Amino acid sequence: MTEARVQSPVRLDGSNATIMSDGGMVAFSFPREGGYLQPARWQFDDRSDLMSFLADRLNIIAKNGGLHSTVRRHGKYVRRNADGATITTFGDPILDLITNEQGELAIGRERLAIDKAELSQPRDRLGGISSIDLTLYGQKMTPYDTVRAAMGGDDFVLTEASERALVWSSIIARTFKRDGDTMRFRAFKNTGLVHWKMGAEIETWGEHFQEARIESRYLDTVVGQTCAVVKTDSDHDTNDDYLSEYEWGIKAPQPLRVKSVCTARWKGEDFGPMQVERGGECFEVEL
Repeated sequence: MTEARVQSPVRLDGSNATIMSDGGMVAFSFPREGGYLQPARWQFDDRSDLMSFLADRLNIIAKNGGLHSTVRRHGKYVRRNADGATITTFGDPILDLITNEQGELAIGRERLAIDKAELSQPRDRLGGISSIDLTLYGQKMTPYDTVRAAMGGDDFVLTEASERALVWSSIIARTFKRDGDTMRFRAFKNTGLVHWKMGAEIETWGEHFQEARIESRYLDTVVGQTCAVVKTDSDHDTNDDYLSEYEWGIKAPQPLRVKSVCTARWKGEDFGPMQVERGGECFEVEL
């Protein structure tokens, strides 16, 4: 029998998030309004120093020379500097802790432009950034423009046009429009300069969801082009505007693909279960 891990609170100076960790999972819960986080440190002697810092600060257990954690987030936030001004925000709380105001990370004598690397993967950039509010421009943009902004430029098809909502779909994302408000289900897989992350998110602009849930399956190669589930995870939230569940690692094996089933109750209607997925193609088999 696997021993259950005990979640413990994590104190993080410069943030109003409630943070819990059990060594293998870190959960960030930002307040419904006004969530924020400040950079903690961005210069490290080497990658071991970086991993030691994160392991100590977030109570993550390092294994086999690498760092791997499940990350869960409730609520949107922005990143602030010491003066309280909004600065570059990745939507990734761990990455936001270890980069400077310009989105840079220094390891030894190497200065890495993390912001540039993240911008080069727009389809896989995390959401949940409170300074991005599509409702402010909804009346000035066509539904097509708004959906493209919400989906990060992915190709999509219209799959529903009813009194309930307009729904655009792709393998990666499902975007819903109603009464000028937007909700999105989206999967992502991002490989950065020093880290990787993959999973799914549910986000709203305008009216919050009443309930939301993500159930994810992470797949990796078994033989040839076949793959099987190597991990499952889930998370849920109520009366909020953002929910994400994903895996995050440094020098740790990354699964090939993620398949996430998203459901939400929004504007009094049930949406889903709908699957979004991201990653390398393979034939899934049962083990």
